[in-house]
Amino acid sequence: MVEVRENGRVRKISKRQVIIKQMVNKAAAGNQRATELLLLKMALLHRDWQEPGRPDGLDSEALEQAKVMIRGSLN
Repeated sequence: MVEVRENGRVRKISKRQVIIKQMVNKAAAGNQRATELLLLKMALLHRDWQEPGRPDGLDSEALEQAKVMIRGSLN
């Protein structure tokens, strides 16, 4: 756990949460590499939520759905 300051408040969050927050912030700021990594991870998570136990491999449909979800959250 690490301490972070958000909106003037200090709170403890996991290092994993810090990494995710940093990646989302970089992607929102226009960092192309962060955006690509975030989209890839979102696609993999989406696939796993929809079809648990499915063999590894990136599904192009899941990637497109992740892009739509992220675009919607940035607007």
